[in-house]
Amino acid sequence: MITILIVEHRFTGYSVKLKSEHADEFEEAIASLKRLIPAYSRRYSPPLKEWRIELAAEDCLREWLDYLARNFAIQIEERQGGPAAGGGAHSRRPQPPAQPSKTEQAFATLHLLPSAPPELIKIVYRELAKLNHPDRGGNLRAMQEINAAFDHLAAQLGAKVA
Repeated sequence: MITILIVEHRFTGYSVKLKSEHADEFEEAIASLKRLIPAYSRRYSPPLKEWRIELAAEDCLREWLDYLARNFAIQIEERQGGPAAGGGAHSRRPQPPAQPSKTEQAFATLHLLPSAPPELIKIVYRELAKLNHPDRGGNLRAMQEINAAFDHLAAQLGAKVA
């Protein structure tokens, strides 16, 4: 069974957390999320272990949940979050989420773990560049984010990456 917690943040989007006892189910759920929700509308937050989905991608989020419901046993818990949504489930005022470091954001943009070796970073960058390059029908904004992430990691790791 896959357990999904979805917190709606007014005016910004959704936070999505997944849990599963079976690694193959979990991996397929993440792969389908990446397949059905555009990269420019989703972002993984490593410190919070959650996906941030933009409000504009709400239809894609629902499509992803429908896909999971058709293929897996799922349990969905939905909540309202953020100060604009009212009291919600917590009596305390919610704390702002911890901001991931620029390096963590760069790894998340390239869909890599921080333990990824420099050779893999370079390979993934090239593949993402091929997929997202505007001259090949890709998204300019996504390509700019990919370039910035790779440049940051190259500066951090030095000549090993570049």
